[in-house]
Amino acid sequence: ENLAYRDWSYKMCTKLPNVYVMDVPTHSKWDIYDGTMDDVILVHGSVQDCQIQQPYFAPCILPKTCHQVQGTAAITKLLIVRTTTTMKRNSSRRCSNACQYHSCGRRQDRRD
Repeated sequence: ENLAYRDWSYKMCTKLPNVYVMDVPTHSKWDIYDGTMDDVILVHGSVQDCQIQQPYFAPCILPKTCHQVQGTAAITKLLIVRTTTTMKRNSSRRCSNACQYHSCGRRQDRRD
């Protein structure tokens, strides 16, 4: 039997190390598409583009022109697909596929 989704498990295994879910609290601003992300998918709730004030409602793939969003729902979740290529940051550190805990921690440190 030839199933169209037969190789999904392989595809998911290759993508899952680069995917994590991020909670966006209400009225909090978050940077997205900062060079470490291939795609940002709004899977629950709603956000607003901080630059053009465009609202987005789940489910939605956020456009790459959107660089900062603000949570507008009580519960908002973004699915982040990190880039698999290593890019150089302004601080000359190399990006790596950090786990969700450390990745969110770094973002919080930058905001403080």
